[in-house]
Amino acid sequence: MMNLGNRVLGYATCKLVVSQAIPNMRLIEINSLHTNEHHRRKGWATKLINKICDEADEVGVGLLLMPDTAELQTWYTTLGFQTLQEKPVILMAKPPKGKFE
Repeated sequence: MMNLGNRVLGYATCKLVVSQAIPNMRLIEINSLHTNEHHRRKGWATKLINKICDEADEVGVGLLLMPDTAELQTWYTTLGFQTLQEKPVILMAKPPKGKFE
């Protein structure tokens, strides 16, 4: 969760998963990422996802997500996520730093 004073600017929900798409790697699935509508397009979602990525890297956990749109897929690509599949749903992942580099 990201706060500005006593106001919530954004939050993400995540869960630990086991994926057959990426064997032998602990993964956290980002289920949702939301930014307060009055604070959108100001970089808060990018800061939040970067914080999640940094913390996942620290503990050696990869990230998995399913963006709803091609626009979100493009945005996540700029943040280092790779597309694993596009149909029937878009599936993207980001291994922890140091893995597969």
